[in-house]
Amino acid sequence: MNARWNVSQWSRRQWAVAIVLVVLVTLTPLAWVQWQQVRMLQDVSRKQVDSIMWQAYQLEYELFRLDDALHAATDPTTEGQTPVDAFELQERYEVFYSRIQLLTGMPRRDLLESSTAFTEALQGI
Repeated sequence: MNARWNVSQWSRRQWAVAIVLVVLVTLTPLAWVQWQQVRMLQDVSRKQVDSIMWQAYQLEYELFRLDDALHAATDPTTEGQTPVDAFELQERYEVFYSRIQLLTGMPRRDLLESSTAFTEALQGI
């Protein structure tokens, strides 16, 4: 048998190289997975700002819809048009209110709380 592959005759240097190779083969995929997880977490924090903007847009959109429904319900010049149903007004308000909770209950609310415009907008709502 070849002395190179006879492990009982290996020197300390050969054992050290073998152990280092086994550790490298084992830890390299784990390091790659860890690196991918770090990158994904960084992407989440970067994309959180996009989420904030989307939620703010949804809040504004629902505010305009609620405003339109309220104007239609209280405008005396809407003769001949169908009156606004109270259930529809309630639904518009509930949808608007749910958008407020999405914006104020988000995980990275601290990004918004540092802005005075956010605080003023919440007080206005």
